[in-house]
Amino acid sequence: MFIVVLVTVPGKKVAKRIAEELLLQRVAACINILKDIDSLFWWQDKIDRAKECF
Repeated sequence: MFIVVLVTVPGKKVAKRIAEELLLQRVAACINILKDIDSLFWWQDKIDRAKECF
């Protein structure tokens, strides 16, 4: 069985920290970090935008 989990984080530094911990704990076999994601979402009753890593 394969499971794919997608999360966004505020930047590459946070992404690397999470990736390293997941690999050290052996709960992930491979982690890909993609940068420069433009996220659009509802926040406090309006559409907001953020630059994130994925």
